[in-house]
Amino acid sequence: MSDFWVETNPGGPNTQNDPLGEDYATAHGATVLGWASHGSNCGGQPGVSDEGSKAILLAKIEEKKTKFSDKKHYGIFLTEEKTEIWEA
Repeated sequence: MSDFWVETNPGGPNTQNDPLGEDYATAHGATVLGWASHGSNCGGQPGVSDEGSKAILLAKIEEKKTKFSDKKHYGIFLTEEKTEIWEA
């Protein structure tokens, strides 16, 4: 069995400015971090296009890779048409 931490908020990490959850998770042994957001009219990012939302997510992942350089990172981006998952 594996322990895991899931934290969500409107807009995903694209709009998250409170590191409490990610700091808690890494302090308690998390070694793999997934950063997710979605397009298709995200309620947490009104007026942001799919391309804009993904660009924000990519920048946020780079920020988190710097903060948590010893962890494995994944990006997850969803739209009404597809789901993309990649190792960042």
